[in-house]
Amino acid sequence: MAIPQDASAVVVREYVADRLTEAGAELTIEPLDLPPVPDPPSDEALAEQLTSMGWTIAKLTTLHHSIKPELLGMPNQLVTAEAADLGAADTTPDNLYMLGTFRLADDEALIIDLEPPPSRYWNVTLENIWHECIDAHRRRSSITNAAAVAGPDGRIRIVVAALDPGVDNWLDTGGRHRGFVIIRWIDNPVAPSAITQLVHLADVRR
Repeated sequence: MAIPQDASAVVVREYVADRLTEAGAELTIEPLDLPPVPDPPSDEALAEQLTSMGWTIAKLTTLHHSIKPELLGMPNQLVTAEAADLGAADTTPDNLYMLGTFRLADDEALIIDLEPPPSRYWNVTLENIWHECIDAHRRRSSITNAAAVAGPDGRIRIVVAALDPGVDNWLDTGGRHRGFVIIRWIDNPVAPSAITQLVHLADVRR
C-alpha cells in the first residue's frame, strides 16, 4: 500500500463484537529506512503545527454545519448516511450509518426500537459533541450485536439515558444532556427499521 508523501498516520480499524470470545489482531510496524534525526523545532514548523491544530478544532466544532446539518435541528431522530456522506477520511466504504443527536432532560430517555440488520457486525455508540466515545472504559456507552438483548419480537430496544432504568440495552450518557447516537453496520447496504421515542425515565420499563 503506497503511502503519500504528506501522510502523517496510518489507521487500522478492527471490529470486535465480543471482547471475551474474540481474539484481537496482533500488529507490528517497522520503517524500511531508519528515520532521520528530527530537526530542532523552528518557528515555521511550530506555526504549522498550531495552525493544523486550529483547523482540527474548527472542523470538529462546525462538522455538522456542512455534513448532515439537518441533525442540529432535529434532535432524537435518526437519518441514514453512507460512508461517503461523512467523509472518506473518517469512514470505511463497507459501512452504512444511522446517526442523530440526542437531547435529553435529566428525567428523560430516548428509546431506539431497532430491527437488527442481518450483518456479522453492528453497534450503537453514544458520542459527545466532539464525536468522542463517552468514557468507554467505565461506562456502557456502546453496545454490539453480540451483547444486545432482543425482545420476544426479535427487535432490540436501546435506552439512552443518564440514569439506569433497570432494563436491558441501557446506554449511559454520562450525565450529558446532548450528544450523538451512531448506529453502524457492515456488509448489508439496506437500512434497518429504527424508530425513536422520547419518554420520561419513569416510563421506560412500561
